[in-house]
Amino acid sequence: MDVLASEYEESGFFDKDEQGWCSNMVRVWQEGDTVFIRQWHDANGIIRADKTRRGHVASSDALTINIALEGGGTAVLDRKTAVLIRG
Repeated sequence: MDVLASEYEESGFFDKDEQGWCSNMVRVWQEGDTVFIRQWHDANGIIRADKTRRGHVASSDALTINIALEGGGTAVLDRKTAVLIRG
């Protein structure tokens, strides 16, 4: 599995005010040397927040991929689960 092509629900809950499921979603993908991390909040089909960060693979080992983010900071992707464990 290509871990730089991942999309998952980080957390979710039923919101009676929205009359439906609300979730915090994450998508990680790579285009060339650039890695994109999109995090958004979907309130029953309405995007309430949406943020995309860019970076590049700084290093990796058997367990993780370290992504150096533009503007500073690092995100860490777990190779086994394809989930961000930091960042």
